[in-house]
Order: sequence, then C-alpha cells, then structure tokens
Amino acid sequence: MMRAEECLCHWHRDHRCSGDPKVCHFVTKGFFYATALYGNPTSSVNEVTVVLRPDPSPETVEVQTGVFTIYIPICRDPRTGPDDYWFHALLAHEIAHLLNAHLFDCYVEGLNGIFAEELLTRTSVGSERYRQYLEGQRCVDTSEAFYAVTYFLMKDLSREAGEEHMRNFLGCATWTDSGETRMHIDIDQWLDSLPRDKKVAVKAKIREHAPSVNRARQHDDRQQYVFRLPKDDC
Repeated sequence: MMRAEECLCHWHRDHRCSGDPKVCHFVTKGFFYATALYGNPTSSVNEVTVVLRPDPSPETVEVQTGVFTIYIPICRDPRTGPDDYWFHALLAHEIAHLLNAHLFDCYVEGLNGIFAEELLTRTSVGSERYRQYLEGQRCVDTSEAFYAVTYFLMKDLSREAGEEHMRNFLGCATWTDSGETRMHIDIDQWLDSLPRDKKVAVKAKIREHAPSVNRARQHDDRQQYVFRLPKDDC
C-alpha cells in the first residue's frame, strides 16, 4: 500500500534542520557541492523541504521566493526511503535543480544525472548501481531511457569541454516562453565560450547523441524538455 505524503526533511540554509538527519545532511552536502561545481543559484535557496509521495515523478518546486519543496516518488518499492540508493539518486538529481528550478532542458537533465552520480560517489551511496541502471536503460524504448541518454550526452560533452567550461553552463539559460515560467540552455551561447577545438569536438558529440535524445523525448511528457541543436546543425 502506498503511503501518503511524508515529510522527510526541512532544511534551512543556516544549518537549522529537522526531520531525518541523514537526509538533511545529504541535502546540505549536495547543495553546496552543486554550487561549487556549477556556480550560485539564480535565486536564493533559504529553505528546502523533502517530501516522499506516491506520485511517479520527482519534482522541485519553488513554492515562494527562496523556499523549495523537493518531491521524491515511491516508485520502485513501497519500502523506498532514505536508506535506498535510488532515493538518493533521485534526491541528488533534484538538488541540482535548486540552482535553477525554471530549467526544462535536456542538456540540464543530463547534467543533473552526472551530478547525481558524483554526489553518490562522494557520499558512498550506490554510485555503481546507479551507473549500471543508466547503462541498462540506454537502449530501451521506455520513458526511463530519457534520463540515460541525456546522461551519456552530457558525460561526453563534459569530457570534451572540460570541467572549467562546465561551470558556466547553467549561466547560459534563457527564457523559453514570454510568460517567463520556463527556461532552456542557449547552447550556441555556451559553445561560443569554448576554444575552437573544444567547440568542434562538443558539436560533433551533440550530433552523435541527438537522434537518441529526440527518440527518448517522444515518451510521456518528455517533450516538455527543450533540446536545442547548434544553429548550423538544425
């Protein structure tokens, strides 16, 4: 039987936390690690509440300025909780969304997958099982393949561009809609910041991965995620 929504952690940036101490520690460590890798968030992150719920999709919502709720689904097993590697993988992915909760972008979904892997490695929580899961989903025709193919896309882009150039990746976000509710990455702006040799290599990797990303976007609600190709590759 599915549980109702269950609050696992109420985290404050000033280190006042309540709820499961392991979850709060993971959020704290993850948030500051994300800022170290990719820069400061677009808006202040003052409070984060982590909620476990039956809904199948994880989600990060800014409920008011500086106050966020991260929803983690009970999706694999009704016992899924703070000791489960899958819980930590989903939570790590959503922690990265705190840097800009307006982004609905395929590149960013892949980048957050890489961040989840790195945070799981740093905290010794099932990173190898997470990698094996992504590898297993890479070639299947399901909605879960979306997270695998975007992860491998960004794995290659990060390798070609180098860590120093990934730090300003999220800084290339731009509004998708006139109402300014959603954003995507201006991939040409980021590419123009790269040295010529890296730019050529990165564009080649985008072309290589584009067919699998576009196939994965056809499932469920994945088309809400923008996937812009470099202008001369459109």
